[in-house]
Amino acid sequence: MSLKGFHIVFITVSVLLTLGFSWWCLSIPESGREPVVTWMGYGSAAGCVALLVYGIWFVRKARSIIV
Repeated sequence: MSLKGFHIVFITVSVLLTLGFSWWCLSIPESGREPVVTWMGYGSAAGCVALLVYGIWFVRKARSIIV
């Protein structure tokens, strides 16, 4: 696997992990959830969006890289 391919797989796994962590934090019932857990869930969701944007940017840029 090339470095470019590994990077794409790594970003994909990172997106899935941040999405799962965000879902896990925000799926805790409101009555038993600490405020810091809510903020971690929102921060993780923002990180997921940022990783998605970066992943799309990287795939577009990687098309022009000659292997």
